[in-house]
Amino acid sequence: MKTINAAAAVHCRPYAPGRAFASAMFVLAATACNFDVSNPGPVEDKILNDASSHSAVVNGIARALSDAVNNHTLQTSASTREVHASGNTGTISVQIGQGLFLPEQGGLWSSAQRARWVGDDAVRRLGEAGATPAILAQARLWAGFASRLAGANLCEAVIDGGAAQAHTVFLTRAVEHFTKAIELAGNDANLKRAATAGRASTYRSLGNWTAAVADATREPDSARFQAKYSSEEPGQRNEQYFYVANAPYRATSVWGTMYEQYY
Repeated sequence: MKTINAAAAVHCRPYAPGRAFASAMFVLAATACNFDVSNPGPVEDKILNDASSHSAVVNGIARALSDAVNNHTLQTSASTREVHASGNTGTISVQIGQGLFLPEQGGLWSSAQRARWVGDDAVRRLGEAGATPAILAQARLWAGFASRLAGANLCEAVIDGGAAQAHTVFLTRAVEHFTKAIELAGNDANLKRAATAGRASTYRSLGNWTAAVADATREPDSARFQAKYSSEEPGQRNEQYFYVANAPYRATSVWGTMYEQYY
């Protein structure tokens, strides 16, 4: 129906407020609504090079690392009897409880490698885009912890489809990231502290106790740096905490382990 016909119909009939209002609304709806759909799809890669996106790129490393930490802490602690299934056996599979990490499960490898790759690629991208030293320092810090996680938990290192190498390759890369973070941190004492502590623990995993002690003694025993989590949505929560928090159920428990009294 053309809008001119609808308007003409109103004027040809006796005055009817309801009908006139309905017809007028039809005219407005027909002329004001645009039913075209535009779906630009994924964000263009080049947008991430813009300075306004740099903080989001850094946060992407932190998010990927937090996901990997969730995966590794839950599954490895179950296989080493640090936690037990408690009322919800779907959280911990029988295989994981037995210490069998099967290739088809893949979560440990893929989550650690995803965090490692996101960190390395963010460092590359931000460096090429001319990001500020502060942003680069943050990226290096998170990338360092991502590589440290991979080196501490995976038996072999594979970098972007290359040949299998010793797991220490991840750890060496972590030291490089932490060292660069310290150099770029400027007056950011908290970032320097986190990078130094991260490097100390990585040196320990590499067996370089002299360097580990040298870094560790620079930091107070109370120093703490934590993965980023949020209770705002399930995808960002700390799973290890959530599963023992009765919110609303208890999926794992430390009952009967040394950690029951230790904490």
